Amino acid sequence: MKLFSTLFAIIVTIQIGAQNFKPAQITLNDNSVVAGLVFYNTPYQTPQSFIFKSTENSPENIYLKDELKKITIENVGDFIYSTVEISRHDESKNKISYNKNFNLQRENLILEVLVKGTNTLYKYSDEKNTAFFYSGNDNVIKSLLFKEYYSVENENAIVKDNQFRSELQRIACKKNSVNYVKYSESDLLNFFKKANECAGDTTQSYKTNFGKSYLKLVAATNFGKSEFKDYNVKGSYTFGLEFERNMPFLNNAFSFAFAANYTTFDTEEEKTKIHYENATSQIDVALLFRYYPINKKEYKIYLGFYAFNWSSSNYLTRTVFSGNPIEKRRVSQLLSFNNIEAGIRYKDFEVFGLLNISQNYLQRNSASIGLKYNLPFIKQ
Repeated sequence: MKLFSTLFAIIVTIQIGAQNFKPAQITLNDNSVVAGLVFYNTPYQTPQSFIFKSTENSPENIYLKDELKKITIENVGDFIYSTVEISRHDESKNKISYNKNFNLQRENLILEVLVKGTNTLYKYSDEKNTAFFYSGNDNVIKSLLFKEYYSVENENAIVKDNQFRSELQRIACKKNSVNYVKYSESDLLNFFKKANECAGDTTQSYKTNFGKSYLKLVAATNFGKSEFKDYNVKGSYTFGLEFERNMPFLNNAFSFAFAANYTTFDTEEEKTKIHYENATSQIDVALLFRYYPINKKEYKIYLGFYAFNWSSSNYLTRTVFSGNPIEKRRVSQLLSFNNIEAGIRYKDFEVFGLLNISQNYLQRNSASIGLKYNLPFIKQ
């Protein structure tokens, strides 16, 4: 088991490293352009330098922010170098102060372009601050300011200075109110998309590499464990729903999922016993974690495991003389790390295999093979 874990960790590391180099074009501050591969793993903080190599086998070179003018990464977006005013104040809840003033400082930073169009939205994030900026037709990048601080009159009350909404009012239209826009990436991105649409911009582009959600239909056929067969199982089938969320880092290579499944057992009488018990159905609600060693737009390969699985099984006790049920009972239990899975996805369809590694008597299926369909109107 230790050897397997070590090999798995090595494979994951290699695969992540391979996926993190993406085709890119870099414009240097002297306006020269280089094309090749850039290391990018969807970090929480805005990168201020980039690892570059011309080809897969070329040596790596690091470009610092002061050498750069613009970076365009395929299927990710643009980053630009600019001098901006950023407010350097503590944002964490346990460090909020009574000081309501912004601490504006002029800095040279790499900004991520979230929306590019008539009105362009930028983002910067580090270990202390997350800040947003915008530019209009004049191409001058302006700060969108927001701050939380404690009220002097009421020590327990937090006051929000939504100064950024005054800037948004300049580009808002009737269909795009600023009153409920929060100082968050998703809210601001949606606001700028609508503002550009109101301005008649049909060529705008915007960031799309957020975490993605999927709702899936599941159907599988199961294979029973021989050690639990006190009756003959003619067939076992599972149907269910699954919600999966890819995490917005490491190129969406990791995800978690919630699955709710209903399993039926088609059984026949055991003739060697006067009384016999068989399972008729089972309900499972599970939390899963997955890793995608291959995570392309059209096709994906994933590995996963069940972290927790609540299982409730229904049983009937019968007699061979009448066949009528003489007792019904339900058994429920919370299991952990009881299944591992592997699957291949092509567009909206998946083929998967599930292997049970638990010796618990509730787990009467040793393995499953099935299909999943990603509902296209639910995907984000």
